[in-house]
Amino acid sequence: LKEARKAGPTDPTERQQLDDDCRMGALVEAVWHLTEILVLEEHSMVGPYFVSWVSHHSYAALKDVAKLKAVSPALMYEVDEYWPVVKTLILSGQCEEALTFLEPYLRALEDQLTDPADANAFDNVRVLLRSKPKFQRADISHFEYECAEWQANCEEVCEDAVRVFEKHGAENLVVVAKILAGDEATLKAECNTWYDLVGALVEYVCPTITRSQFEDLVIKCMLEKMQIQGVQTGLGPSLDALIENNELSNLDKVLLMIVTNHVPELLQALEQVFPADINAHLADLLFHRGLIPPDSSAEVDTREKFLLSYAAKIAKDESSWDVAFDYLRHCPKQGVNKICAMLKCADGDEDEDKDDALKRIKLSSIQRVDRVFAYLDLFYFADGEVGKLSPAQLKQLVSAASEVHSAVGKLHVQHHQYADAVLHFLKAENYKELLKVTEEIVDGYVHSFLHQYHLRLKPLSGVHRGDAPRRLPLSTYRQAVETIAELVQFGTIEVPNDGNHALETVLCLPRLFEITEKYQSKEYDEAARLIMTLIQNQALPRRLWMLLLVHCIPLCECHCFSGDQTMQLMARLEELMVSYKAKQYAQGIDDSTLGSIRLALVQNLSYAFVNSN
Repeated sequence: LKEARKAGPTDPTERQQLDDDCRMGALVEAVWHLTEILVLEEHSMVGPYFVSWVSHHSYAALKDVAKLKAVSPALMYEVDEYWPVVKTLILSGQCEEALTFLEPYLRALEDQLTDPADANAFDNVRVLLRSKPKFQRADISHFEYECAEWQANCEEVCEDAVRVFEKHGAENLVVVAKILAGDEATLKAECNTWYDLVGALVEYVCPTITRSQFEDLVIKCMLEKMQIQGVQTGLGPSLDALIENNELSNLDKVLLMIVTNHVPELLQALEQVFPADINAHLADLLFHRGLIPPDSSAEVDTREKFLLSYAAKIAKDESSWDVAFDYLRHCPKQGVNKICAMLKCADGDEDEDKDDALKRIKLSSIQRVDRVFAYLDLFYFADGEVGKLSPAQLKQLVSAASEVHSAVGKLHVQHHQYADAVLHFLKAENYKELLKVTEEIVDGYVHSFLHQYHLRLKPLSGVHRGDAPRRLPLSTYRQAVETIAELVQFGTIEVPNDGNHALETVLCLPRLFEITEKYQSKEYDEAARLIMTLIQNQALPRRLWMLLLVHCIPLCECHCFSGDQTMQLMARLEELMVSYKAKQYAQGIDDSTLGSIRLALVQNLSYAFVNSN
């Protein structure tokens, strides 16, 4: 955002939006940083960490350090930003860097001294700035000793320095000396906010402050800097009264909750400062650190509410669906419901009527849906994750997945993508639609085959749901059948063991294609052999017997069958005709075609008997 801001957009609206986003980003960073050092990390001495936080996020004058470095040392102290930068560096504990800026001014003032004894005050201040103790986490006891020694030295040095600086009219140096001495009145005057004041007091009055004392100090500074009346200092009831005070801004309440480690109240205060999607990450981190107990009584607790809001926001981007589902996966109360709603409404409008939403699923959405299902298979249906879902939730997910798979399967059927349709219907365990599509494949093959050989046929009733029969090329069905066969071979599609022979019928069609190829290449005897092999197989669906008999018509004209083989073919024909499913078996084949089959078989039988010797 800052880089985009530096680029300088010409549009005022865009520029203002970038400014607002930068400010929001800075606030988010400040809140997250303070939560890390005061809530997530356990420090017995929190003061130095808080001073570091103030230096990073509060002091506005520090932004002018780079500008001041670009000025010549001889002219530096004449710049307007000079003293604000120097004082701010000292307030934030960066004394050595402050001395680099202060040195030209000190030398210029020393050149004007008439009393050599006054020069000692300047040297002593230099020594104080150079020897300011730096916090070392590994050696806290040594840091405490150094701070006590340095503060004792400050009391002696700064008293004399103030007298000398006042004598020479160096008012800003007087302020610097009083800051180093820890003069609370000066610190209050130089700090703009309560957290600036807390940082300055920690740095120069109580650098080794404990956690409990730090909370008291924060409340005290808030009351004094914000001039809030009617609230006693100390923890307990006074803290509650301070939180409820209307003079306290929402951001100040958030910072106060962090300082006093009131995590549940912190989440409520965050709602007034940041959008829920921004708070989601912080709330989730606090939850996993055990700082937010799950609320079993509420329908949706605060942490889950933040996650749901964030997931809904990022789910609007198609490329982020799997990320949204990952957040919903961690919402135990409403996450599964939201996932199901989003699955059923592939365009993201979960309030739309279910049936309307399914109608709006376009083929362009299938990749997205497939990716989502792969994600669900990985995270919800794996053995390690099922235990985290109740049986009702698991059933709800499976139902939603099945519903969308069925809808996508129907779209594939409409576009003659039969292999994809079979795959989706199997995933949905929708055997009713699976039976329909496999029958359509078989009937479509019959229709295309008969049409290709110029045989008379009547419209296939019911095959195309009331529409006129579509004469798709035989290659369309052949490609679908070959794809399904490959999916079965590689285990992508499993033939269900439930007595449903619809897929088995489809898987037999490649042998019919082989017969057709043999006939077209004039390998008539080989084509006849294949027909006899199939027709003698009792596992072959009877629906295909009639199609095999149609294939026999041109082969009988070539006298490719023996007498015994012809008798077997005639027996199969009569078995079909006397069955109560005769009309179903002969679907798409009119009486004249049946007559042609009988005539061809009788003629071949006569020829076989006459030439039997």
